[in-house]
Amino acid sequence: LLLVALAAMWPVAAFQHPLKYDMIDQAYPWRYFIGECLQEGVLPLWNPYQLLGSPIHADPQSSAWYPITWFFGYVSGYNIYTISFDFLLHIFLAGIGMFYLARQLKFRDETAFLMGMSYMLSGFFIGNAQHFMWIISGTWIPFIIGAFIALKEKPSLAGAIQLGLAFFMIMTGGYPAFIIILL
Repeated sequence: LLLVALAAMWPVAAFQHPLKYDMIDQAYPWRYFIGECLQEGVLPLWNPYQLLGSPIHADPQSSAWYPITWFFGYVSGYNIYTISFDFLLHIFLAGIGMFYLARQLKFRDETAFLMGMSYMLSGFFIGNAQHFMWIISGTWIPFIIGAFIALKEKPSLAGAIQLGLAFFMIMTGGYPAFIIILL
């Protein structure tokens, strides 16, 4: 799935073409600011650069509490290349999530692979490449549904933790409408 994602997104993966529109106008500046805060040892609570100051931690679209944003922000900070890599990571994770969901639904490995590949390269992900919060939501939805099915079939603490972690990821990084629909 990783090779398929890299091949399909080669212009972005090879840094030949940057992502456009909202990805650069909205997601990138917020992630850049969050990364600067984390590297300076400050919690990203207040954004003084927008709207005469705004609580960035309270905006569900900012991903201010999203662990992947924190990882990239703290380790390397965000730049045009990092946000492209972050996008590619989510495309790949979406394929893994659909593969996992397909396996929970008892599909064969070959069919699950095709489902994962089809999902991560679907019109939703390609057509909404500018809406990073939508991409994040689409990434975690199959993990949540798969974990829910697994927990329903065989209740366990590990299954509950897996479902909770997947739901935490969509809650901290995803778009609120997808969370409401998912519920």
